[in-house]
Amino acid sequence: MSVDPDRYHHLAQLRDELLTNPIDDPDLTPEDRELIQAYERSTIVAGWKQMTGEDLGFADTLSVHLRGNINGIDSYTSGTLQRAVHQAAAGIAKWQRKPARVLSDITSVDRAMAPLPQPTVVGNMIVFRVPAEPSMLPGFQVSTAAAPALRELVDTLPREATDHDSLQGIFGAHPLIRQAVQAISKAAAVVPDGIALELSVPGEGNNVRRSVLTKATATEIDDYLATPEMSARTETVHGYLDGFRATRRVFYLIINKGQPDEREIAGAVSGDLINEVRDLTGHNVTARVVVTVRKRRNEKRTRPSYELNSVVASSARGDQPTLTD
Repeated sequence: MSVDPDRYHHLAQLRDELLTNPIDDPDLTPEDRELIQAYERSTIVAGWKQMTGEDLGFADTLSVHLRGNINGIDSYTSGTLQRAVHQAAAGIAKWQRKPARVLSDITSVDRAMAPLPQPTVVGNMIVFRVPAEPSMLPGFQVSTAAAPALRELVDTLPREATDHDSLQGIFGAHPLIRQAVQAISKAAAVVPDGIALELSVPGEGNNVRRSVLTKATATEIDDYLATPEMSARTETVHGYLDGFRATRRVFYLIINKGQPDEREIAGAVSGDLINEVRDLTGHNVTARVVVTVRKRRNEKRTRPSYELNSVVASSARGDQPTLTD
């Protein structure tokens, strides 16, 4: 049985969150916390298989292709890409364990918590297989934290070479997500035509998750994210929620729709707002967004990036409901 990724997308996000979040009860010993978490993960895996037919014990497979006419991968490029994938997986897994975490360095402990074995290099492709671990329920296995991290990474990057809208989601994303994307972008920028990523997930059949980083796009992302932030402020805006890309976490909001000063903004959706944004798409809303501006070395300011961190329904008459933190 194959899983319809659109049908179970919101549940899959909740599943991955539950599988990766640690038990933080201070009254428990480390051994008890580990035991309880292992049992909970096993229960989630068993329930997911019963509902969808998807066996989470099979490892995800990430293939990183060098685009263009390239025969083989030299050791420097291979090492650069491997380190970037490891760094990105560790960073996103760290964010998934605690989304409110501020930007911090990725340590060897973080990498150990999202392990990836030595990949296989075939022609112009590097293949990573996410390891699975035995669960407490006989006959079931669970993937390590690297699996949901790589899914988030591939779903964040542009879907194809012409998918420039995804950049709005990247530029407004959580700092740890941006850090992970920058690691991949730096590596992709050294490849003449960039890279393409394909992630095969057990149970999703032929619905391979794909993303593409051309050299130009990778350079643009790296240049933008390497530019220091000049200011970040929170604004409350009122408008029409015109669109939403669940997989790439990108929202489109028309402010002052139908008025002479009508404008549209696009940016990233905070992870816990996915369902609210989906339900409110096509309606008037009041939203709180974080607006970030950067300053380049030539003193020119970048265009603002936006992160949506609160949204509620409003009326076309301009009623302004109170947003809660």
